[in-house]
Amino acid sequence: SRFLELLHVMVPALELEGNFFTEVELERKLNLELELELGLELVLDQDLLLMWC
Repeated sequence: SRFLELLHVMVPALELEGNFFTEVELERKLNLELELELGLELVLDQDLLLMWC
């Protein structure tokens, strides 16, 4: 799945920074980041719609 691919990419990067997360913490962090990204996209979409009106 896409999520597992993200984990494989992110875990080494996080370890390099010296931050060690448990899988649950990492999952929460990723979910938050994904939700924020989706939220930003929705806001941008709404802004574009408002500009068209």
